[in-house]
Amino acid sequence: GVLVVLFRPLPVDPDLAVTQRTVTLSGSVRSGLSLRKGFFDTTDVMMVHYKPASDTAPWSERGGRVEKNTEFQKAVPVLPLVLWVTDGRTSIERVEPVAANLAYLGYEVVVADFNQKMISTSQMRWQGLFSPEEIVLQEASLQRESSFQYGALLDYFGGERGLANRKVFLLGDGYTGEGAKAASLLHPFVAGFYSING
Repeated sequence: GVLVVLFRPLPVDPDLAVTQRTVTLSGSVRSGLSLRKGFFDTTDVMMVHYKPASDTAPWSERGGRVEKNTEFQKAVPVLPLVLWVTDGRTSIERVEPVAANLAYLGYEVVVADFNQKMISTSQMRWQGLFSPEEIVLQEASLQRESSFQYGALLDYFGGERGLANRKVFLLGDGYTGEGAKAASLLHPFVAGFYSING
């Protein structure tokens, strides 16, 4: 017999009034993340930002919302920020419906994929399906690495000082749920964390 396994993302409800923007970053959790500027810079992290379409804040160069509209010099409403690092067995496209729904509910959602190598993502999916014990053996190091990834994202958005006027939540799926928990303990300004499928 033949087994065909399809990984098809769910479509985003077209009635959801959300906007999104994709930003690519270079760097690492150890050296820090920065916007990918030139053609020869590597793409190490793909980030997609989602926000409600009713939000009047413009997008910043770094990808997030500008909380002070420089055109009119008046503050815009501050949205709670959700940072989501995807599990290595998934992708931004697969979590997009949940991220878009959160944005529709009034959050700025940033989904980051640190796993930019297609072969390793496919390999992790294969292991998850047919050799889950291999993932279990790697789980502690994967969770630790994802906690560093959350820390790098928090630093990218300005750390405690840059995020002082916002509620920040960490969201994880699979093994990144434990990474979100660990990162929230290391960064006390984080309001909370949530784990999906963890």
